[in-house]
Amino acid sequence: MNKQVLPIFILLMLLCGSCQLPFFEKDFEQAPTTGKLREDIELLKKYMQIDKGLNRYVVCITEEERLEEGISEDNLKYMLGNVAELNKRISESVKKGEVVTLYLFGEDAFEAYTINKPDISEIDFEDVYIPAKDKVQTRAATLGYAYFNQGNWGSTNTMFEGSDHVTSALSVNSSTGYWKVSFSCYTGTTAYGSSFSAYGTGHTGGSIKRYWWWTNGGSAPFRWRFVLGGPPGGEANGNIFFTNT
Repeated sequence: MNKQVLPIFILLMLLCGSCQLPFFEKDFEQAPTTGKLREDIELLKKYMQIDKGLNRYVVCITEEERLEEGISEDNLKYMLGNVAELNKRISESVKKGEVVTLYLFGEDAFEAYTINKPDISEIDFEDVYIPAKDKVQTRAATLGYAYFNQGNWGSTNTMFEGSDHVTSALSVNSSTGYWKVSFSCYTGTTAYGSSFSAYGTGHTGGSIKRYWWWTNGGSAPFRWRFVLGGPPGGEANGNIFFTNT
């Protein structure tokens, strides 16, 4: 049996953008059922890829695959519109010259792609993904902490003392759409520069680790300061832990 391709207007929503608002800007009556939407987002991620040539997310799923996965047609239309809006935001960030990282999480896969990466030859560490089953976090090891709930930060900055190398670990526990987590370090830098700006959708399943270096000299204990960016959106819930590397 030949696979039936999704209606062309759905694909156009993805390729050309959409007038749909992200979920966190919709009225409740217009929004899909939250529980089912979260399930369908995770299913759809199996059919998502990062297009490194166009700096965007792409979705390729047939009608037959949608039915096999049990993804609601209404949810699919909403999610494709959400991805189109996400790609628009990414394009705006890239045009501004921001260093942007795109993440894609699957059951057994993790992909990261950084755009506008600075040329810092002496620092060459990539982000590391730690699956949920391997994630170990204790209060004793935590130097700094920040969290977000329903798409909004619970604080504005975090300051702490630590060694000359610290690690940030980002976890997104749930979301009903795409999110953007951003924060800046005022005391150190990474292989990607002094700002962290990451996009994704759904939950991370584990945590993303990024390594930071103190660059202003001095002696231990070093004082670190991270300032959080705009709200993550997507009704996302999660946190960031900072520990000594």
